[in-house]
Amino acid sequence: MAAGDDNHFDIVIVGGGPAGLAAGAQAAKQGVRHVVLERGELANTIHSYQKGKYVMAEPLDLVVREELLPLGFEEGTREDILDAWASGSEEIGTNLRIGPGAEVTKVEGVKGDFKVHLKDGSVLTAANLIMAIGLQGNLREFGVPGDHHPHVTYQLADPGEHIDKYVALVGAGDAGIENAMALSANNDVTVVNRRDEFPRAKPRNRQTIESAIKAGDIAHATNATIKEIHEDHVVLETPSGDEKLKADMVLGRLGAIPPRKFLEDLGVNFPSDDPPAVPEVSETFESNVPGVYLVGAIAGYPLIKHCMNQGYEAVEHILGNHVVPADEGKLAEKFAKIDGTVSEVLERIQATIPLFQGITRIQLREFLGDSTVHVFSKGETIYERNDFSDSIYSILEGSAVAIVPADEADADSSASGPIAELRFPIPTGNFFGEMSLISGRRRSATMEAGDHCVCIETPRLSMIRLMSSVRDVKRVIDEVFIVRKLQSDLAPGVPLPELEELAHSAVIESYKQGDLLFEDGDESDGLHLIRRGSVTVSKVKGGTEKILAYLPAGNIVGEMALFHPEGTRNARVRATILTETIRIPPEAIGPFLEAHDELRRELKTKEAERLVQNAMATSDKRASGLVEFLMGAGAGEATDILLIDEALCVRCDNCEKACADTHGGVSRLDREAGPTFATVHIPTSCRHCENPKCMTDCPPDALRRKPSGEVYILDNCIGCGNCSSFCPYGVIQMAAVDEKYMAEQKAIREGRAKPSTGSVGKIPGTLWNLLFGGRQSAAKADKKMAVKCDLCTNLPAKRGQHRAACVASCPTGAILRVSPKDYVDSVMAAED
Repeated sequence: MAAGDDNHFDIVIVGGGPAGLAAGAQAAKQGVRHVVLERGELANTIHSYQKGKYVMAEPLDLVVREELLPLGFEEGTREDILDAWASGSEEIGTNLRIGPGAEVTKVEGVKGDFKVHLKDGSVLTAANLIMAIGLQGNLREFGVPGDHHPHVTYQLADPGEHIDKYVALVGAGDAGIENAMALSANNDVTVVNRRDEFPRAKPRNRQTIESAIKAGDIAHATNATIKEIHEDHVVLETPSGDEKLKADMVLGRLGAIPPRKFLEDLGVNFPSDDPPAVPEVSETFESNVPGVYLVGAIAGYPLIKHCMNQGYEAVEHILGNHVVPADEGKLAEKFAKIDGTVSEVLERIQATIPLFQGITRIQLREFLGDSTVHVFSKGETIYERNDFSDSIYSILEGSAVAIVPADEADADSSASGPIAELRFPIPTGNFFGEMSLISGRRRSATMEAGDHCVCIETPRLSMIRLMSSVRDVKRVIDEVFIVRKLQSDLAPGVPLPELEELAHSAVIESYKQGDLLFEDGDESDGLHLIRRGSVTVSKVKGGTEKILAYLPAGNIVGEMALFHPEGTRNARVRATILTETIRIPPEAIGPFLEAHDELRRELKTKEAERLVQNAMATSDKRASGLVEFLMGAGAGEATDILLIDEALCVRCDNCEKACADTHGGVSRLDREAGPTFATVHIPTSCRHCENPKCMTDCPPDALRRKPSGEVYILDNCIGCGNCSSFCPYGVIQMAAVDEKYMAEQKAIREGRAKPSTGSVGKIPGTLWNLLFGGRQSAAKADKKMAVKCDLCTNLPAKRGQHRAACVASCPTGAILRVSPKDYVDSVMAAED
């Protein structure tokens, strides 16, 4: 076809969004014969945003290339951005074809001679194709009974059109958050979130919605999904059962489904069958089909800055020009400790670490932008067992060693002498830290660096976002989690290939609070590894349920039925909070045990011991009731809980006085408040939760957590009250705190002063006078801050006693600070 033909182009760009407009602008600037096809409006995704929406320019450390000016992009209102792109495209001379007739119905041919069929019947020919089609034309729907009702929608054009409605908004991404904020001005809005946080949202959006929730402007239904939609309400499936939510408007911001079939018909490959998978592309954005380039949301990352830079770069690659990616400098700085160029390092990462082999190079670049590269010396501790941290590490070079006690009982013992250890080498290409990432619990092992250990550390939110968008990543992490739990807790001597084969048979199960994993007498459904949440083990005797044990994440349940003659359960196991288990079915675990006779004998011995323990535990009604009480009071998510034995307490209030006197005149506990069972009382005091809700949104980042678990507040607290609103147990208060005391505490933390050793634990009563010379701290209090128990982290610990002032000051020994798990175990052991 002649070069002057109006329907022949060097580049046909499909999609008139940010990526397509940028590609068109660069093609126009380079004098390339091109056309941008858009079946809807110019920048249809932005056009479909709600009126007046403020569009943010994320990420902040990435810029749009200057070469694209006057097109460009700066954050602003939806209307301003659309106007700027329309005028910029016109000024540059971009060839735009917009409207229903410009919809592409079929593409055929090869590089140099593609034939693009349009809805209006015309056929274009092109040497190259840039697919910038986005996702908005394929919105996900609820797919539940009632989603046909007229008050159900998946887009929001004008929030001002909706007034005095009860809105159920489903979606925890940026679009959902922005719609919720806009609608909340004139409506009663509830955000329905299948999680309890907003990991996919931009930081500013996340802070905005969390602040609105705490202020009561927006309701938040967590760990919930819509089960049914009715004319005036929806039914939510929640951890505590089905709940009705009033709703005369239901808005689903559920994302979109990639136009996979269209691309597959073109011959484009996808790395997996998972619906969210994005197609394979090279660093030049070329797919496996020569001449077909994929940019923007369809290539894996939809932020506007990325899209525009990719559109520019794709045109330059087509023209054969060398172009440095916009994020090259940022990644080069991160990779400074690793030999090679950015491209070489990226290639090595994907070739070395299987976890990243299922994602595109574009996704990998964005993912690594949130990560940190570490080079550890041999023998250096990466993190300690029982630390509270939740990032994940991938080994690029060298190796690491996981170190766990050979016997958990020895690990918790106070006896002197070395503790027997099990050491599990983790070679290059593997990752570690997934157990804390998934369960939210303390680190289950100490990690030590091997020879020249180079690791990539990724924060929790970034990994959760990647796991949500790339199912292969989640699958790999799940399988490794299973293998390592089997290796450390069940079969340390079994070769890894056999454990990996067993892991492939596993199924992930989810249980709401109060759900039964299984009932006494049920046929065995296999072995359960608890990876999130916690359970109680109980038996019914004389019509009364008696709890035998409390098992948090990291434990195994269901092994006893493997040896029961009829393969049936002999206890009831119930989820105390939202819980996930990894279940290995009987048809997999049975043959595995048959093949490993030594392991079978060990489990058989443990079964006999467990039967004796269970028999003794069921004979005591008080122990069972106490455990049930603690779980009902929320102790299942605590790491350190304050308990008072009412039989010993003489109501002297020394505990409150000592707490106040060691904390600037403001007590962190309320002795009288809180629930009681028999003589065991839980006063109102911080539990230092496994997953602290109080840390969800602290604007000045004043809430911190020590590796040992203590949650504390720095003196840069601004008194906003966010933490107090998020705490489900009412243990954080806003109080006036003496500035002089705060300055003194800061000096202690920074090592410029030391706390007095005083006489803590020897003399009951007021400790302030003993420690700080009798200064009256509350008299000059003039600044309101959030205050809570910090486990007296600034006081010296003495051998054989708890450093907490409340415990040390009790004259009768009635008060106790303890791990709930340790306390439950001690109660059960005492009754045995």
